[in-house]
Amino acid sequence: MSSTSKFTYIASVCIGVLITLCFTYSLHFNPRWYGDNGPGVGKLPRVIVMDYMKLAYDKGQGAAAARAYFSPKVLDHNPGSIELRDGQPIRHEIRQVIGEGLVVAVYHRVEAARGEPAIDVLDVFKTGAYTGRIAERKRFILLAPRGDAVAEAAILAKPAEARIAMRDGSATRDQ
Repeated sequence: MSSTSKFTYIASVCIGVLITLCFTYSLHFNPRWYGDNGPGVGKLPRVIVMDYMKLAYDKGQGAAAARAYFSPKVLDHNPGSIELRDGQPIRHEIRQVIGEGLVVAVYHRVEAARGEPAIDVLDVFKTGAYTGRIAERKRFILLAPRGDAVAEAAILAKPAEARIAMRDGSATRDQ
């Protein structure tokens, strides 16, 4: 073999191996082949979160929404929320949605429902890169809407008492 044909042979083998590796890599990291076919595979994180909220709030199917849209290893910082339970639809008004990468922040007002007072909420969701599911949720309860005496009393209470006041309608405060 001449040196030119030897070089051509080695170059073509290397290019063939490189193409095979690229093809294998793309199949491995393609969401359709990744193993978790969540309801949001191929959708933007903002769409995944909005679909979850439609099912949980507008249709009142909170448990089904959590099963469908939350990852099995979800890190939920507020697991006792009323929208995670099935029941009557919960009226809410979305005021602003901000999406950046895999993180979606939703500022909305949740109307009084299921024995809970009306609250303004900032929910921050982090979605999985390939799963089409929600991997983490943080909830920040903002200042109480004006005119809601129970919620206003809860803000004046200590943080532990505020959670109790918001749930059972009684508020205590050290004088």
